Amino acid sequence: MEDFKLTFSSILSRFSMIEKNSVSPSISSLKKVLNGIPISLVEFFANDSNVEKNQQVVYTAAEFMDIGSGNIKMLLVGKSFPRRQMIFLIESYAVGADTGTEMLQNDAEEGGYIIEGKIELTVGEKVY
Repeated sequence: MEDFKLTFSSILSRFSMIEKNSVSPSISSLKKVLNGIPISLVEFFANDSNVEKNQQVVYTAAEFMDIGSGNIKMLLVGKSFPRRQMIFLIESYAVGADTGTEMLQNDAEEGGYIIEGKIELTVGEKVY
C-alpha cells in the first residue's frame, strides 16, 4: 500500500507540473505517468465515443495527432482506434535529435520504414 501511495503521489506531482506549464512532458514521461494509472498512450489520446459501431478506418493528414516534442514529430495515425495491437506513427527527427536517455516503451507492436537519412535504433541491449 505504501508503494501505491508513493506512485500516486508521484503521478499527482507530475500532473501538477504539467498543468502549471512548468514542464512540457516528453513521451517517455507521459508513458511513466500513464503506466501508473494504468492506461496506454493510445488509449490516453483516443476518443471515448461509441467507436464499436462507427469505427473510422481511413484517416486524413489533418486527423493525425502530433504526440512528439522538441525536435521530434510523432504523428499518431488512428487516434480513435481502441484496443489496437499495433501503433502506427509517422515520425520525423531533426538532425541530431533523439528521444532521450530513457527508452520509449509501450505494449503495442511497432514497425518502421526509413524514407530518408539514417537512424540508430536500440531494442533491449541491441543497437541497429
